[in-house]
Amino acid sequence: MAFSDEFDSDERLASKRKALITVSMILLSLEFTGATIKEANTFIFKIEFSNQHGLLYLLVATVLYLLVRYHNYAMPYHQRLYKLWTNRMLEDTDVFYKDHEDEGVYGLLQGALLPVWDYGHQQPSGLGYTASGLLGRYLTYSVMVEGRHGDEMQFRKIDLRNWTKDWSRMDFVKLIWVEFKYQVDGFVRHREHLDLIGPYLIGILALMSTLPWQSWVSLFT
Repeated sequence: MAFSDEFDSDERLASKRKALITVSMILLSLEFTGATIKEANTFIFKIEFSNQHGLLYLLVATVLYLLVRYHNYAMPYHQRLYKLWTNRMLEDTDVFYKDHEDEGVYGLLQGALLPVWDYGHQQPSGLGYTASGLLGRYLTYSVMVEGRHGDEMQFRKIDLRNWTKDWSRMDFVKLIWVEFKYQVDGFVRHREHLDLIGPYLIGILALMSTLPWQSWVSLFT
């Protein structure tokens, strides 16, 4: 099944997204319109709450809970989308290119890979790209080594914050810029990114609307 089809057919993710958006919109409506409900019958709601702040706190807690639940169900898709755009980045010959004739490695990542690139012998395979924190960036790869029971595959990684004569801070900055461009391209060209991020944005906006902005502004005026 294609990724888009699997994403659209995931009923559990869709239900969490719908619940998060619904409650967030109710909270936004209460905050921005000052709506009060005084009575209720089968078709019309007019309910008056003696403690409006209690309702507000309840909705805030509900939005926080649903954000966590939605994130739990969305995480596998975040990981798959991350892998999709990082693979596209690594397929860019300006970033990484392996020449099958001279078995050399070229592109922006050349300097980072040179210390582990064994020309004419066993070379790294399955190159991957991972991020950790704000500036933690790593290349992951696998290599066949001789073990106690014969050849075995080992998985290793390169910390791209370790500068060498072949891999400089400027190279790292260029890589971050390339990464940013591929992330933006992913959001523009693939709707699944916005479908995943949208509920987070609405939930966070709803929570921010409950903060005492006017009181804070008055402190500086």
